[in-house]
Amino acid sequence: MTQSSTPRVAVGLPVYNGENYLRIAIESVLAQTYRDFELIICDNVSTDSTPAICAAYAERDSRVRYHRNPRNLGAAPNFNMTFKLISPSVEYFRWISHDDTMSPDSLEKSVRALDAHPERVLCTSLIGMIDADGTQTSVYDSGLQAARNSDQPSERFFDTALRKHNNYDTYGLIRRSALENSLMMPSYYAGEKTTLVELSVRGKFFHIPEVLFSVREHAQRATSAISRLNWLSNEDTSASRWLQIGTLMMFLDYCRIVNRHVKAPAERLRCYRMLVQWWFRHSHAAEFASDAVAFVSPKAYLALQSLKHRLVGTERRAHA
Repeated sequence: MTQSSTPRVAVGLPVYNGENYLRIAIESVLAQTYRDFELIICDNVSTDSTPAICAAYAERDSRVRYHRNPRNLGAAPNFNMTFKLISPSVEYFRWISHDDTMSPDSLEKSVRALDAHPERVLCTSLIGMIDADGTQTSVYDSGLQAARNSDQPSERFFDTALRKHNNYDTYGLIRRSALENSLMMPSYYAGEKTTLVELSVRGKFFHIPEVLFSVREHAQRATSAISRLNWLSNEDTSASRWLQIGTLMMFLDYCRIVNRHVKAPAERLRCYRMLVQWWFRHSHAAEFASDAVAFVSPKAYLALQSLKHRLVGTERRAHA
């Protein structure tokens, strides 16, 4: 397949040791009915058959561009690298993980929606939850109605930052201009939520009530397998240790987002009030205390986590 020299869409696929489902993810991208795209694969120095798989697809289809990092950057920087490598002509961008899939008409319907609504920064859809074998087990809707409908940045900020939801909308089709000059995806735990919050402050979302993207739940999925304590070492191999206090770093980034993008004084004040509320929602204050304990004494943190797991069960997903 010959790649357009000026693709309008880029799909970023960050991967590390993804041989288990990588071919399925790539095939789902290449099967798109919308053809004017490039697929950027960034390999974080995989040690399995990932490099051979990627190289074979790049040789077979000119729309596939394979980049292997000189060292393991960590997961979040590798996500960001896929965006840094897109062509100058690209107008829309989206991520896909190596174990997820896109429906064949995903790009076509999403591009059509953003073309028709130039004020929207992100096109989302229903999410199919699939198991290790690819069987759909449920359908997820983030339910972020204010992010989709409100003209007030503060209401969109509240919807994405303070309401409880998985962050799968991050995998929608994003207007390139909304990601440029942004914080991108930070390296702290659940940093993809910060990406989504910044997008919501910059503009409204468009939602397609169809399953256009599927997230695979399996035992080896990174967000299921990595604890908060180990998140930083897996996410960014060169990051400051301060990022281990992810709850504080997220709060500070939310402040930066409000300062940078919310210009109206009344709207900015509403966002600040919401930031105070944020500490008392969804156990953020408790998570900050937990992060602080881990920062000072990992052994004490592990002891507390062991006690918690015995009392209330396993840790929540990073996306929650």
